Amino acid sequence: MYSPIPSSRRGPPLRGLVGRSGTLPLCARVSLALSIGITAVCCHESSSEGEKSTELVSSAAQPLGDATDNAPGFGDPAPSRPEDEADPNESAEQETPDSSRVSDEGTGNGPMVSCTPGGPLCPQLIERGRASIHEILAHEGLASDSLIEELVSQYVSRIRELPAELALDRARELKGVAAGRDSARRGEGVGLLGALSRSELSLDDEVLSDWSAVVNASTLRRTSGPVISGGTLRDRMLAKGRAGDELEELEDGTTLEFGPGIHVLGGPDFNRKSFPKDVALVGQGKDATLLQLRASLPMRGDVERLRISQMTIDTGGRGLFDLRSGALVLELEDVRIVGFDGGNGGSFLFSAAAGTMVRATRCDFLGGYGRTTGQGSLFRETGDSVALGQFDHCSFEVHRLGLGEGHAVRRRVVFSNCYFASMLQHMNEPIPGLELRDCRFGEEYDPRRRESYRRDLSDLFPGAR
Repeated sequence: MYSPIPSSRRGPPLRGLVGRSGTLPLCARVSLALSIGITAVCCHESSSEGEKSTELVSSAAQPLGDATDNAPGFGDPAPSRPEDEADPNESAEQETPDSSRVSDEGTGNGPMVSCTPGGPLCPQLIERGRASIHEILAHEGLASDSLIEELVSQYVSRIRELPAELALDRARELKGVAAGRDSARRGEGVGLLGALSRSELSLDDEVLSDWSAVVNASTLRRTSGPVISGGTLRDRMLAKGRAGDELEELEDGTTLEFGPGIHVLGGPDFNRKSFPKDVALVGQGKDATLLQLRASLPMRGDVERLRISQMTIDTGGRGLFDLRSGALVLELEDVRIVGFDGGNGGSFLFSAAAGTMVRATRCDFLGGYGRTTGQGSLFRETGDSVALGQFDHCSFEVHRLGLGEGHAVRRRVVFSNCYFASMLQHMNEPIPGLELRDCRFGEEYDPRRRESYRRDLSDLFPGAR
C-alpha cells in the first residue's frame, strides 16, 4: 500500500465521495480523473544506453488546494526541475516504476512508458490517480489494496473512454446545430422546434434573426391534397357506426371546407383517431361559420401544419389540441376562438409536448364563453416545451397568455399591432422572450366583476349551445 500524501501537500478533504458499498460513485471518479488533467498529459519513451526514461511533456491539471501555497496541492502535477537536479526526498524506487505499478489495463505487471494512441498510459498519470484515490479512501477510513486496485482499474478505463465520448458529443452537437439551421432555412417548423427543444440550436442563432420571415416560412407552406366538405364529415363518420372511423381515410394535405352555419365535429371515439400531419380547416368567415368541437382535435406525433381560417371555433371547454408526444405548427387567419376557458386541466388553448409554433393574423382569442370565466390560458408551458409565435392584428380578452408562467426558457413570441383587454395578468410586466410591438391596451381585469365578463355564444350564433 502506498503512503498517504503528506499533510503539507494536501488540499481540502473531499468528503462524501465514497458510497456505502465502499466504491466511489461514477460522477466522483470522472471528476477525479478530470481534476488531475487527463486530457493534456503526454509522455514519450526515450532510450539512452539501454535505460528507459519517461518525460512529462505537459499537463492541464489545476491545483485543488490553497492557491497561495507554493507546494503542490491535492491532485497537482509534480513541479518541473532540471534533469540534473535530484530530489533528495525521492527514492530510487519512485524514479523507476516497478512491477507492482499498474500496467496498460491498470492492473498488469510492467511499467508503461508509451503514450501512442491506443497504447499504454503514462505512469505519472496513473500514479497521480492512485495517490488521489488513496488519499480519499484513507480519509474515509476505507483504504485497502484491493479497493485501490479496483478503482485504479476503473480510472484507467475511464481515461480511455473519454476521448471518444468527447468527440462523439461534439460531433452530435455540431450536427444538431447544422440540422436546426437547415430546418429554419427550409421552413420546416417541426424540425426547428425539435432542435430548440433538444437545445441543439439557440434562439439567439443568426439564422433566426429575421423572426417574421422564419415563422412565415414555416407556417405558410402549402401541400396539395383532396378537398372534403367538412359539413358532411360528421355524417359520414356516424354512418360508419363509429364517430372517428372516417379520420383514418383523410390524407396528408386534406382541406376540410365548412359552409355557413353551425357545424359539430367530434364524437365518442374522436380523440382515439388522428388528423393528418398536414390539414386545413376552412370556413366562410368568422361571423358566418361556427365549428363546435366535442373533443380536442385528434393530433398524434409531429404535426407539420394545421391551418384554420375564416371561422369561429368553440372548443367546448377544452384545448384546441392536446399534443402529448410531438410538436405542432399552426397557422390561424381570420379566426375567432372561444370556449377554451372551461377549467379543465388549466384550460390551455395551445398545448404540445415538444413545442408549438403559431402564426396568427386578424384573429380574436376571447375568454368568457367557457364554463369557468377567468381560467383560460393561451399557451401551456412545460419544462421542455418551446413556445414560438407571431401574432399580427389580433385581439385578446379575459384570459392569460400563459407565457412566463411555466418553466420553458426557449420562448419567442411577438405580438404586433394587437389589442389586449381585461387580461388576467399584468401586461406591463416584462416576460423573457415576449415582445409587444405597437400594441393597444383596454381596461384591466377586475376580479370583483368576474360574472360581468361572462358571455353567451348564442349572441354570435343564434341556436348555438
